[in-house]
Amino acid sequence: MKALITGKTGYICTSLVKWLKMRLSECEVHTVSIKKGIPDSLHGYDIVIHLAAIVHKSQSKIGKEEYFRVNRDMTIELFEKAIRCGVSHFIFFSTMGVYGAESSLKGKVVINEDSDYAPKTFYAVSKYEAEIYLLNNSDRINLAIVRPPMVYGENCSGNYAKLEALALKTSIFPYVENERSMININNLCELVRLIIKNSSCGIFFPQDAEYINTSRLVQEIALKNGKYISLSKSLGKATVLVDTAVTRKIFGNLVYDKDLSDHFDFKYIVKKRRARKKGQDWDFKL
Repeated sequence: MKALITGKTGYICTSLVKWLKMRLSECEVHTVSIKKGIPDSLHGYDIVIHLAAIVHKSQSKIGKEEYFRVNRDMTIELFEKAIRCGVSHFIFFSTMGVYGAESSLKGKVVINEDSDYAPKTFYAVSKYEAEIYLLNNSDRINLAIVRPPMVYGENCSGNYAKLEALALKTSIFPYVENERSMININNLCELVRLIIKNSSCGIFFPQDAEYINTSRLVQEIALKNGKYISLSKSLGKATVLVDTAVTRKIFGNLVYDKDLSDHFDFKYIVKKRRARKKGQDWDFKL
């Protein structure tokens, strides 16, 4: 098999390339940047994995037109070219944001099979509109759509990087009882390997076997970097009273119903080695 992955310099792409080369020897993996446009030809490829997108950018600086040009229109162009060139499997990375669900400090927010689509940001709406086109044409090619929650792992960018920076700056952190769906980069890469290996189609909602508590995650990030953070329940109670967009984003509850993620048993993938004492290293590994 030959696979082409877009988003050549992105975190997920670089991680996925390493993962597939080590664990799917029957698949020859190539990468491409589409900043200057879609490749002239996709002939010879069996699989296209479309990761490239505008994600963590200021909406006001980038503008709506650019979000939709890259995330929707270029996806459709790549999809159509893949079909014309005989590609048999198209894997599209979308987002949990297509539901428009916002995390809450007041209780669990659960996305399940009955949840409505209500994307709010340019990123989420452009991804959702790309999904609609692909799904309406899914009879023309084997199609898999992946809607990951927040991805974390070593050298991760985005929101995880912000949490890591925060963990390195403080010695005390609020303890808030919350639950978030997240997925370790290794688990996400393994899901893609299984989708390729099994020629799987459909919509996938990957997440780690257990929901993540933000306070514990920040503490563990600090431990990984040789630092200990105390978690304060009293500070946590005070933090919850300050119901702002920032506190909801950090400490709010937002999860996928675990019944959505029954395509693969992630419990056998995730083996979480917790720190037993202050300063002990930790990691998430297969």
